[in-house]
Amino acid sequence: TLNITDNLNLPRNTVDETVNVIITNCDKAANLLYRENASADLGRATKGAALMLKAQALLLRASKLHNPSEDKTKWVAAAAAAKDVVNLGVYSVDGNYKSLLHSRTTPNIIFQSTVNKAAWRNLMFLPSLGGYARVQPIQEMVNAYEMQSTGKAITEPGSGYDLNNPYVGRDPRLGYSIIYDGSTWKGTVIQTYQGAPGTNGSQPQGGAPQTQTGYYLAKTVDENASITPAVTGEHYWIYMRYEDLLLMYAEAQNEALDIPDNTI
Repeated sequence: TLNITDNLNLPRNTVDETVNVIITNCDKAANLLYRENASADLGRATKGAALMLKAQALLLRASKLHNPSEDKTKWVAAAAAAKDVVNLGVYSVDGNYKSLLHSRTTPNIIFQSTVNKAAWRNLMFLPSLGGYARVQPIQEMVNAYEMQSTGKAITEPGSGYDLNNPYVGRDPRLGYSIIYDGSTWKGTVIQTYQGAPGTNGSQPQGGAPQTQTGYYLAKTVDENASITPAVTGEHYWIYMRYEDLLLMYAEAQNEALDIPDNTI
């Protein structure tokens, strides 16, 4: 406790000091938390969540920002911390990109919100379905999705991109993330071109009734939800996923070893 007469101009703690406190707290928490929670406690922190937070702190400490001397022992520590999560044997990769953000029990979830963000449905649904479409992806984001067969950017020679069929043959994640002209959403073909039928109405609560960019958001919006009739759907934010943990481990191992390996 500081008093007004004390010296308040205290120096900032070093990165190592700060990370060491985080490590100590995470280790204490990991020893107390369950490996897996009962269904009634889904979303509460687990042993894996505490250990992944520790791994994240160690990975940041090992980065060039906080490790300009490139001390490899810090990368080794980060890799070991990530491996501790793998060794729990609780998690696995979820290959279903479309549904992975709308489930409470997929094996890739390490830490997730306990609150269903019901308002997200209203904010992000298409105006034709009673929503506000508050997030509208831009063309630059759409262009970033590569061609599936060649793995090339659409601007690269030989990519296979067809300007007259711009969404054909693209990375499948494009269709899972973004609603574009001709997409099928909730069983309806969505038309977003200028002057398309239904774009001259009025949006709930006022505002433009149609997308201003030609696109709507699909990722994070549960297609099983609806406004009329009212079906909330699943909108629980995921804070930690196993796939991110594996990438963290790979990055740390790549820096820790002179010759990268393929261990996990």
